[in-house]
Amino acid sequence: MTDGSLELQDICTRLGFSETPEVLEAAATPVRRGHHLALLAGEGSGKASVVALAALEACDPAEETLQGLILVPEAAHAWRLAAAVQRVVGLEGLIVSCPTAVPEADRPADAARAHRGTHVLVGRPSKLLPEIRSGHHSISGLRLLVLDRVADLQALDEWGSVEPILETLPKDARKIAISDRVEPGFAALIERQLPRARRWPEELLPVAVAPEDDAGTVETDAGDAVRCALVPVGDFVAAFERCVRDADGLGCARIDLVFRTPEAAARAAAELAVAGLDAGTEAGGSTVTVALPGEGQSAAVQVGLPFRLETLQRNFEGDGPRYAVVEPRHAAQLKLHLSRIGRRLQPLRGQLLHEELDPVHRYRMQIREAAESTDLMSELLILEPLFDEIGSVRVAAALSNLLRVRLEGDAGPVRPWADVEAASSPAGWAPETTREAPRARRRPERPEEVPRGARPAWTRLYFGVGRRDEAKPGDLVGAITGETGIAGAQVGKIEIMGNFSLVDVDSQVADEVLRKLDGVTIRGRTVPVRRDRDS
Repeated sequence: MTDGSLELQDICTRLGFSETPEVLEAAATPVRRGHHLALLAGEGSGKASVVALAALEACDPAEETLQGLILVPEAAHAWRLAAAVQRVVGLEGLIVSCPTAVPEADRPADAARAHRGTHVLVGRPSKLLPEIRSGHHSISGLRLLVLDRVADLQALDEWGSVEPILETLPKDARKIAISDRVEPGFAALIERQLPRARRWPEELLPVAVAPEDDAGTVETDAGDAVRCALVPVGDFVAAFERCVRDADGLGCARIDLVFRTPEAAARAAAELAVAGLDAGTEAGGSTVTVALPGEGQSAAVQVGLPFRLETLQRNFEGDGPRYAVVEPRHAAQLKLHLSRIGRRLQPLRGQLLHEELDPVHRYRMQIREAAESTDLMSELLILEPLFDEIGSVRVAAALSNLLRVRLEGDAGPVRPWADVEAASSPAGWAPETTREAPRARRRPERPEEVPRGARPAWTRLYFGVGRRDEAKPGDLVGAITGETGIAGAQVGKIEIMGNFSLVDVDSQVADEVLRKLDGVTIRGRTVPVRRDRDS
């Protein structure tokens, strides 16, 4: 809704992209026509350009209201995406805010009010939903909803906060759902919320999405494997050396490192020369060649993730060993690229590739979030004497054990972690020496688990107190929040009848409310509380 749509090249220039991402070219026409979208795209695909284009098309800078909502599973991801979108839409007069990126302990008391001029809000659903329910942010005028990394939103238990937003979304709001892998939850979301959406890529995300997490994959043999090394930013040389050693062990005569830009190739050639490797590159070229003592085929390494599939396919032509060196957050998108060209991703020996959030990773993220978003001063004062007595590491381990006992509830003592390496390795990934068939390694289904997408957002509870007892909404809210400690935003609609009352509570805490309100006293009488039989 800005004055004139930006050209795709303008968006790419603002984001610093050297080429137009394939996902942007595929999504541009549907976005400009106002269609819903379902995209299979991970980090490194250029999907931020799609989100920015959608914000430009849906939001009007002349209206100082919240018009776009982007929901993501992690604070760090929210910050990266918000900053990228702001680089594009800010010059057109739109304001993007990311309040959940600031730790709560450092956030001013009126932080939510400070974001009222925002056109597009980015953050985790569980953090934004209370602010929406409390009235700090109104979504009545929302024109765009983006769900990014849908599979991880479900894996991190954020989906219970997504459903209430979906249920109250204006009917004319356009929806964009993005995931880096096809899972039953993503397929169910598309069928329920986006049945007529444009889907991309069609070969991996057809109209009839297969209800399995290996939908769209291509059968390949060992010769089609691309060996992959994951490295943090700035530590590529160590990964190059691992690829060189592996190619040398296969008897290759040389290995070509293919970079995205000539500048990156020149930097790498200098670093490899300093490391003692015989590396050379043509002037202005984007390929660095390392000579090997073997007499066999040539190996090739794709360094960094290209935005376009044809670039990757061209770089992987030939019959020699093929390698990829990417950042960990780009591994899922690399796997999608390779699936489309009939290859599979295989980790180099001794390295695990994290395709999805496993239990150990998820648990660590919960602890990291608590450390970053909570005022821990009082806890430190309590625990400080123990640091000198038994050491801070053992104190942390003991607290972790207590936390896991609490998370297990009353089911008995905490279950020990399985082998940490196995627990940290998601289905389908393993070192080459221990790799099993993907179906054999898939996590077992838990029959008692209710799919998150199928759970209602609210649960209606019956309270045996009403108008004849002079009960008021404040009495019910006070009893619920006072006895259970849940937030007032987790209490919804209240209906007070003659002899009873009906109260909607957040489904995520309904069981806890029922347990703690057993025998509660309201207006001087003991009140029965149960699930409403008619809901």
